[in-house]
Amino acid sequence: MSDEKRIKRLVHGRPHRLLVRFARGFGDICREEIEALLATPVESAKFPTKVTGEANAVVVEEISYRGALELAWRSLTAREILLEIERVPKITNRSMLDKALAEATLAFHFPPGSAVAVRARSTSSRLYHEGMIRERADMALVAAGFKAAKTADAEALLDIRMAKDELLLSVAVPGVEAFRRGYKPEMSGEASVREDLAAAACRVLGAFKPSLILNPFAGSGTLGAEALLWSLGAPGAIFRDDWAALRAPACPDKTVANFALKLAERSRERGPAPRLRFIEKDAAAAGALRKFGSALADSLAAKGYPKPEIDVAEQDFFTWDLEPMLRDERTMLVVNPPYGVRIGNRKSAQKTYRMLGDRLTEVLGKGAAVSGFIFGFQEDLAAVAKQLAKVAKVDAERKFVHGGLDLTLLVFS
Repeated sequence: MSDEKRIKRLVHGRPHRLLVRFARGFGDICREEIEALLATPVESAKFPTKVTGEANAVVVEEISYRGALELAWRSLTAREILLEIERVPKITNRSMLDKALAEATLAFHFPPGSAVAVRARSTSSRLYHEGMIRERADMALVAAGFKAAKTADAEALLDIRMAKDELLLSVAVPGVEAFRRGYKPEMSGEASVREDLAAAACRVLGAFKPSLILNPFAGSGTLGAEALLWSLGAPGAIFRDDWAALRAPACPDKTVANFALKLAERSRERGPAPRLRFIEKDAAAAGALRKFGSALADSLAAKGYPKPEIDVAEQDFFTWDLEPMLRDERTMLVVNPPYGVRIGNRKSAQKTYRMLGDRLTEVLGKGAAVSGFIFGFQEDLAAVAKQLAKVAKVDAERKFVHGGLDLTLLVFS
């Protein structure tokens, strides 16, 4: 049987299982996004899907390969999406493992000659040595014409799970580290928020549709950019054309181009893009943000989305007169204040949060239509929440981890 017929039968002709991983603390938000995407497909569903929850993950059963690609392409909150390609019971020795790896359909899911990283985990299995499993998988990949690589240097990822002697092989779609959008290759900050985490925080605001997005303490601009993508309904994957899945033999011709075209059409139907304003008092950071904002706006327009107006205010958020700018606007305020490595010491952090609480209470107390969120330590946000509760609805119960720190998301409206 030719490879083309095998791909049609083994990849496109049967339903698949996806494991969607997300930031801890945002399981309900990720599942909500996945269910919303499945309910509004670009292409009609071939199989009836079923969504269930696991620890820090969502499982999607009975999804077509095209549906899996679309979900991976569109999701903003997913940290990683694994497509199950093989499940083999009773693998109890090296010879059986080697045979299963040699017979797996790896060549259908990875670009020819690509660099592939292997991740292995074994629980309650006779093949318990994870280093040996990775080594055998590397050998199988090289024998099949691929390059064995570390994750940092890889284009694709093969995930191997051994559980009670059952072998499970999965591939990451659309590629390694799906949360990396590719819209700011030269932008980084000392405590940059990971893109999927920023997107999940935006979704906590629900159906709020802003006309203006404000991002104080903007840093590298991730929060503002993710808020903009969320409001436009634009998938983060549109900024990269190097995803491994797009160059794999199993990827249908023109499928992803069709996704991109139809999603841009949907976005234009939503109306004009909100304005995005970064607020950053550091001159060097503000200059970098201007270049980033201009490139982001041009890129979105080139891909068929409404072109947003993006600018940078080189101002101190605590002293700048915000009232004229907020008048007659529905404003989304996304804030990642200095904390942890960026603040230097706890006393400075506490002072910053007290000033932030005073500033937001002042703004909201004047009747401005502002909703948003703040990242921070629970003990610092407790005082802010108490202040804001006088003038707004406040929720400060969501806990998450970022950069090894236990943090809280304060949401207000």
